[in-house]
Amino acid sequence: MTGEIIRQGAAEGLIVCQQPDALAEIVLLVLVVKLDNTLIPSTKEKTEQTISELISLLEKGTDNPEGSLNFLRV
Repeated sequence: MTGEIIRQGAAEGLIVCQQPDALAEIVLLVLVVKLDNTLIPSTKEKTEQTISELISLLEKGTDNPEGSLNFLRV
């Protein structure tokens, strides 16, 4: 279950998320495409920028404090 961690965080009031499975799928898609680097070839810097923006979007969209998802950085 890809959305279990998100579902748990929402149940504990740590994050705001209406569709945990959909959010987990979006995160996995972005990470797989960017980290694989064969579907959309990219420089290390561009990949880091994309991951940084994903983290920012997730933190703001789920009401997490800034920096709380930095473990997603490559």
